[in-house]
Amino acid sequence: MAITMRHGPYSKFDPQKLRTGELAVVTEGDPHASDGKAIYQCFSPGDTKRMATYEDMVDQIDEAGREAIDNHIDEKVGTALKACEDATKAAQNAKTNADKAVSSANTAASSANAAASTASKAAETASKAAEDCKNLLDEKHVAEIEKAVQQSLMADTADGTVTGKTVTDLPENTAPADADYFLGATENAVKKTTVAQAKELFGVSSGMKLLAATTVKFKVPSTASGAYTGNITTAFNAVDGATVFVPVCLASGWLAPSSCSAIAGSLKVGFINPTANTHSTDAAFLVLQFAEF
Repeated sequence: MAITMRHGPYSKFDPQKLRTGELAVVTEGDPHASDGKAIYQCFSPGDTKRMATYEDMVDQIDEAGREAIDNHIDEKVGTALKACEDATKAAQNAKTNADKAVSSANTAASSANAAASTASKAAETASKAAEDCKNLLDEKHVAEIEKAVQQSLMADTADGTVTGKTVTDLPENTAPADADYFLGATENAVKKTTVAQAKELFGVSSGMKLLAATTVKFKVPSTASGAYTGNITTAFNAVDGATVFVPVCLASGWLAPSSCSAIAGSLKVGFINPTANTHSTDAAFLVLQFAEF
């Protein structure tokens, strides 16, 4: 009687059906073998090992050798590529530094050229100034200067003249006194008039000078019909020198001012509501600021 073993395609191979010590032959389709054929030894149901044939060993050794060679080649090529990249980067850095050095040299050369040009212009200006100074020493120029000085001195000796002064050269009289002068003229002769004489001429001995007209606005709260608000105080900027303050009502809406006074920097106004309803309003006053003289 012939000895037989389990055999068939890999698709029907089931290790769970094998018995301990039994061999199984896969005749086709085994993915673990290059030709699809393999032999399995069972150590217990489900626990099997594939047995390698001579042909399987040749294929596995050949495959392992190719993998080792490929890994070796990849390692060497990778090292070479890294060295090339490093060399390329170093070359690029060297070129960048060289370009910067060339740019700095060009900038320095440009600055040197500009400095040389400026020095040349300064030398030309100095030379011209020296020539002008030399011309001033010429006898003709000296004579012209002497003549001009003499004419100026002669003009100063004439009555009622001012030489070498403009209006901006004169100081401002911010607080005229009675003994101060106004300048006037009769034909070509300059004459003086005192402040006291001017007051007498216009018939005043004292007066007020308007320094500023300041607008003051404020809110008046709601006020019942017939009620009085009391004094509402609002600050304003008093100008220097102002001593008299005159408030003038510009707008008061529904409410009517019943009392009003102003001192330096403070406006006081009281309102009454003459209407039949409760009202608030935006009030506006003009404070005239005067200085006495």
